[in-house]
Order: sequence, then C-alpha cells, then structure tokens
Amino acid sequence: MTQYPITTLPYCLECRADGKYVVVNRYYKHLGSNQREWEDYESLQGHDLRLTPKDAERISHKHSSELQKLYLYGDGSIPWLSTEARDAYVSRLEKLSKLGNDSFKALISDAIRIALAIDSHWPSIRTTNPLRMWRPSSD
Repeated sequence: MTQYPITTLPYCLECRADGKYVVVNRYYKHLGSNQREWEDYESLQGHDLRLTPKDAERISHKHSSELQKLYLYGDGSIPWLSTEARDAYVSRLEKLSKLGNDSFKALISDAIRIALAIDSHWPSIRTTNPLRMWRPSSD
C-alpha cells in the first residue's frame, strides 16, 4: 500500500519527439506501474498541451521554464510527506489541468483526488522512510 502514491501520482511530464507529453510516475513509468522493464514513451498515450515557458515556471516544483522535462515534485517536496508539500503539489496539478483536453483534465483530476486522499487513506505513509518507497520491491 505504501507504493500507491509513488506509482499513481504524476511526477514528471516528458516531451516526446512528436511534441506530445507523457505523464510518468516517480519510477519514470506510466501511472500505476512499478515495473522494472524499460518503457518506450512512444507507446504511451501522449497529450497535446499548450505549454509555454511561463506555464512551466508556474507548474514546475523548481519554477523552471524547461519544457522537455517538467518535474511536479522533487526530493524536498514529496507530496505525501507533509500537508504543505501536498497542497503545493495539488495547486500545481490544478494549474496543469487547465492546459490540456478533457481526457488530460480527467487524468489530472484523478491525481488530485488521490493526493487529497493521502491523509485519510494512508496516514502511516508520512512515517514511512521515503527512500525505501522509491525502490520497487523485489517480490
């Protein structure tokens, strides 16, 4: 259960060669996956986003204008380790959801719902060693 947020919450948006963005989790896999195999981003659903460098600054956890890889949280802002980090993450997701079509908005809305449920559904997650959570289990 402790791997649920790490696999289901968006960590990064990566721009493919075709200009579409792929949403990946902390393992750099499609949302919901903790597989170890290499994943071809070209095979994942891409999203047309109207992203500008200014948008990236508002959404990136480091306020970066980088458009190739847009990180939504980092080691110091893990959304399940504090209410403040979670709220900042949700705010970034809300801004991001306005930049895509209906299917993208639905994907991001699901992520917001999961992030907001962290306190009530996974209260022990905040006391779990986050470094352990970043490694896929060996089973």
